[in-house]
Amino acid sequence: MSSLQKFLWATLPFVFLATTIVVPMAQAEYVTPGLGFNYTMDQLVAQSGGAVTGSGNSYQINDSVVISPSDVLNIAPGATLTFMDTSGNIGLEINGSLLAFGTEGAPILLTGNTTTPGSWRGLDFNDTTPGSVFHLDRVEIAYADIAVDVFGGDILLAYCDIHHCLDKAVDISSANGLISNCHLHHNQQRTVTMTLTSSPTFEDCILDNNNLENSSPYPYFNVGLQGVNSPTIRGCSIDGSGIEMSGGMAFWASCNALVEDNTITGCGYGILCYSTGANPLIYDNEITDNNIHPDTVNWGFGVACNGNNSPILAGNQISGHW
Repeated sequence: MSSLQKFLWATLPFVFLATTIVVPMAQAEYVTPGLGFNYTMDQLVAQSGGAVTGSGNSYQINDSVVISPSDVLNIAPGATLTFMDTSGNIGLEINGSLLAFGTEGAPILLTGNTTTPGSWRGLDFNDTTPGSVFHLDRVEIAYADIAVDVFGGDILLAYCDIHHCLDKAVDISSANGLISNCHLHHNQQRTVTMTLTSSPTFEDCILDNNNLENSSPYPYFNVGLQGVNSPTIRGCSIDGSGIEMSGGMAFWASCNALVEDNTITGCGYGILCYSTGANPLIYDNEITDNNIHPDTVNWGFGVACNGNNSPILAGNQISGHW
């Protein structure tokens, strides 16, 4: 740490104390200084002026926290971060780096103050500076609005458990990265969306019991709408779990995705290629019994094209559809 950083670390608590004494105010969002600091949660408690409280691996997020470019937040194994919110407004915004490394015996938990989907905002990652990192390993995220919302950066999620979110479990825009061995389940609406030129890799993930509201036709993987989005989806298990308005995957326009070695079952449909230029390679998948929607004309297919699309299918097992 440079002498300037040491000076700032030493003086910042007095600055916050003086501000609190001279101008009493309601709690407000805390933004880190952006001077290359590497925070632990205890250091964030000391510096945030009440936005973050707690100790001993139990922390309360009382207002939104922004990790500025060049700053890093480290969350230790076994930590629980409770976002003290019921309105969906409080979250953690990462413009620098987030390193959250749990272990099998001591995972990290990020959750809301109430067991209500959407009670807190979730994690936002904006790749605003070279070297920004967003890495979650063995992290459980529950009751957020959008659990992981990433724009313009590469992310790494491994062995994460994302559940009971309101709007989306994972939302990827203009971004890439690797999401592996994660479990996405019991989310209310959309599960995974990718758009604005995003081509991440999803590998060995389990997706089940999503779109619990069952009021809109949300596929578990919804890819496209804007830009060329060509993700790799490999070795994943998708189970519609009897929720008839859930599709397996949908590719919208200008897409050359690789869909390989997945299982898709129990959905309203298997895979849909929509609009123009949705040309995924669909290889060596098991697509079975996606016939739970009562509409036998527009739903209940294994693979369908609605538009000028040319997917390539090879080595698949497709059966049990309308």
